Amino acid sequence: MKKVYEEILSQIKESKKVAIYIHNLMDADCIGSAAALKLGLERLGKEADIFSEDKSVPKKYLCIPCANEINKPKLKDYDLAISVDVASIQKLGRGSSTQFLKFEKSIKIDHHISSDNFAKLNFVEHYSSCSMIIYYLLPLLGVEEIDKDMATAIYAGMSGDTGCFRNANTKPMDHKLAAKLMEMGVDSYNIDKWLFKYASMHELELKRRALGRFKKYVNNKMSIIYLLQKDFDETHAKLEDTASIIYLVDVVDDCELAVVICEHQPGKFKVSFRSVTTDAALSVAKAFGGGGHAQSSGCQIYGCLNTVINKIVKESKFILDEQK
Repeated sequence: MKKVYEEILSQIKESKKVAIYIHNLMDADCIGSAAALKLGLERLGKEADIFSEDKSVPKKYLCIPCANEINKPKLKDYDLAISVDVASIQKLGRGSSTQFLKFEKSIKIDHHISSDNFAKLNFVEHYSSCSMIIYYLLPLLGVEEIDKDMATAIYAGMSGDTGCFRNANTKPMDHKLAAKLMEMGVDSYNIDKWLFKYASMHELELKRRALGRFKKYVNNKMSIIYLLQKDFDETHAKLEDTASIIYLVDVVDDCELAVVICEHQPGKFKVSFRSVTTDAALSVAKAFGGGGHAQSSGCQIYGCLNTVINKIVKESKFILDEQK
């Protein structure tokens, strides 16, 4: 791993034009990681653009520096591709993954427990967020001072992936670094307000519908809510409007595993898992070809709603019983 790390630093230092790739259904950590890296590279006299399969950036993430520059390239060619916060090549989306794999030189920087090596060079460090990796990487690349914009991007990524420092993946080092970033001038109140308090009317309507379908399974140890394609069509909402819905479910008494099922295409369901005290979320997600963090993971399942729910309940019962 040390040799790979040295090769990664060397390739980034030698590059002049960098294409940074983030996963589809973008979130605060992938945007924050990419933004901080872009700003750091530009400080070193390099040029960089950020790419995502998503057509637009959700309004709540526009508080992050460089977010409004995603998919607005200034360059036509690049000598290096870097993916940040991307666990698997599928997460890039079909178009972006095709582009990424064509690069002669490519680097993957990630923090997920379940992570595939799809780049020429792969570096995975299991911090709570990928943004924290970028924080430690920048000085090694030669960035002598992390400015307010870099610090803001890093803080947003950290806060986003720790659920405003409430999730189980939050460690003492996260709080220590957050304090340091605030001392650099980061407006944590404004960032957290946008990431966790802001909600569009579309999102509120989705939450209302989802809560109306709340149901418990596996002796009340698992809670499930779901949204169908028609819910998105009728409310004019998008899949990104479901990001905070999981927080409605994982706080329920006796709940060990919270599940949110979203049909974003006919017969295609995005499933999010959140476990409270065990790694059941990751275990269930992996059973369906997904992954993520020990207590916060996801996957995609195809079929009709009842079939999908039955599959999830069956697998979850087995894993929850095993983890007693």
